[in-house]
Amino acid sequence: MTAFCDDFVTFLKAESTVTALVGSGTSARILQQDGLKQASTLPAITFRQIDEEIVDYFGGRTSLRGATLELTCYASTPTARNTLANVVLAVLDPTAGVQSFGTATVTDIVTLSAGQDGDDVAVDGSDTRIYWKTAVFKIWYYAA
Repeated sequence: MTAFCDDFVTFLKAESTVTALVGSGTSARILQQDGLKQASTLPAITFRQIDEEIVDYFGGRTSLRGATLELTCYASTPTARNTLANVVLAVLDPTAGVQSFGTATVTDIVTLSAGQDGDDVAVDGSDTRIYWKTAVFKIWYYAA
């Protein structure tokens, strides 16, 4: 996991509106992985860093970077999924005044997509459904 991803997890774990839903401390269900593992406790958030841009100017490389993150919120009901997704969207809203993720100074957060949702049947063949919603963000920041 990159330092930025570590700082991002720490940021989410410090947000009481998020931890009220996914737990706190070492038991917080905020995971860097692509998808949720079978029999995971819900609700949960997974994320993956899709890319990172490093801005170069004529004078050379700067510390300005743009990380694209895909977050997926999982829950056992559509209502719980929507609640968690709305909380995450509110926390990452650029007007919410996010200043930093650990050592990274955030300059802007752009929501690239916030509309994909659906449900999946459990792999074990049971009728248990897992509801999910995915959002993609571009987070511009200055690396320390």
